[in-house]
Amino acid sequence: MAQRLRLRRATKHGSNHIRLGFNNQDAAEAQTFAIPSRGQAYYVGLVSDGCTGNPMWSHNEVGASLLTLYAYRRIQELVCSGISLSDIPKVLYPSCTEFLLDLMGKVMPSHVVWKYPTPPKGRDTWSGQTRFKNDYLSATLVGFITDGEQLVVFSAGDGIILVNDEVTIIDQNDLPEYLSVSINDPNQGFAVSTRAFAEVRRLAIMTDGLKGLVGDTRFVASMFGSEHENPLALQFLLNRTFNATPNLMSDDCTVVTLEREDE
Repeated sequence: MAQRLRLRRATKHGSNHIRLGFNNQDAAEAQTFAIPSRGQAYYVGLVSDGCTGNPMWSHNEVGASLLTLYAYRRIQELVCSGISLSDIPKVLYPSCTEFLLDLMGKVMPSHVVWKYPTPPKGRDTWSGQTRFKNDYLSATLVGFITDGEQLVVFSAGDGIILVNDEVTIIDQNDLPEYLSVSINDPNQGFAVSTRAFAEVRRLAIMTDGLKGLVGDTRFVASMFGSEHENPLALQFLLNRTFNATPNLMSDDCTVVTLEREDE
């Protein structure tokens, strides 16, 4: 029996962020690519939540957007190199932290003086590089990779993972393990789970802005189904839900879904 996979993504600016004038600091990638010589297609989903930190200075949507894009690039390269899907997160984590370290050195090297015009409390002694790391590059990363046979899900920091009807909320008490903070820390890496993709009917990865909604089975069910033949249906769903219950979407909300339909 042939498989048909539907990959979708959506994001919605949180109501509290809109009220306070913050940017949407989430980012996402939802991509598929094929390797014709192997006769194989691969599906990749990534979501990232940039740290709000001190909202007067925070621009961590930069880190979230760059991290998801770079991670997708490295995943594609690692797949093409022949590494097994289950081993990709082990290589991806240090690749991402090295990328962030290199970016810090290029954009804000340690010898450059870059001070806050009005230093927030506790930051008056920060170097320019520390400021750049905390205000531009602090972001979580949750993702999945599948070739239609195996599914690998990985995470660093908080977020939400839905597999079939099982919801896992990763809550780190508003102190997520950002990749930018764990550079050169030998004890850090992605939390990883693998399973046979045949066991999976539906999958979603989300930023934690949706934790007020994932307990509603009707909302979860509405993220999937035939209406999502329209590539924008998931975005329309977040828009409608926001208009009806903005209080449940106070933080930025981002989701990537993958649904399997047997034909």
